[in-house]
Amino acid sequence: MINFILYEDSPRFLKELENIITKYMMSLDIEYKIHSFSGYNETLKKLIEKDCGFKVYLLDIETKDKSGLDLFRFIREEANDWHSLALFITNHNEMKYEALSNRLYLFDFINKLDDAKKHINLALDRIINYYNTDNLCLKIKVDNALTKISYKDIISISKEKNSNRCLIKTSYEDYCINSSISKIFDNLNKDFIKINFSHIVNLKHIKQYDKKNNCLIFSDGSKSFDVSRNNKKKLVEHFD
Repeated sequence: MINFILYEDSPRFLKELENIITKYMMSLDIEYKIHSFSGYNETLKKLIEKDCGFKVYLLDIETKDKSGLDLFRFIREEANDWHSLALFITNHNEMKYEALSNRLYLFDFINKLDDAKKHINLALDRIINYYNTDNLCLKIKVDNALTKISYKDIISISKEKNSNRCLIKTSYEDYCINSSISKIFDNLNKDFIKINFSHIVNLKHIKQYDKKNNCLIFSDGSKSFDVSRNNKKKLVEHFD
């Protein structure tokens, strides 16, 4: 899932951005959402702080509300989000040096007056290439659309009884896909272990392992008592 988060106080240009992104993404089989904001509010703040998949920000620098540069600084330094991508789109080309010199890892800077549509589409090419080549994600198909889930967001994966489907539980949403659990496990990194033949967990999301009761306690407060005898040793070694 790609979340395009637009921050632009011109209704006309905001609509133009939505149309450019929609037209571009319609040719791809990638799941996406567009979130549009004409100013800073609590809904935008919560979205910035929320785990909801891959985020791409398109920010106007000069607005009647909080500037795009201040918003981007909040995204990086306050929300501690260094994974999302951000583009500044503005009439003020003189702001380019200031935007690039803040060491906030800006993805691109686009001048609205310099064939903006062309440059936005070129930036989208690079964004999709980055999205497709990121090796820190699990790629799955949801309703025939490609979705990528960051490993860090996956809490657990379990096989449904009497079916070839698996439930992927993340910190923001659950996904049910047609796949064997062995095939999924082969595409994960070393942070994941099988606690039995039908259940995978992310060690980064395990808050505690209660050896006495053979109970895993996850970061979201959920529990699992499904650790097989053969896998207890792995957990004990990890938490000791």
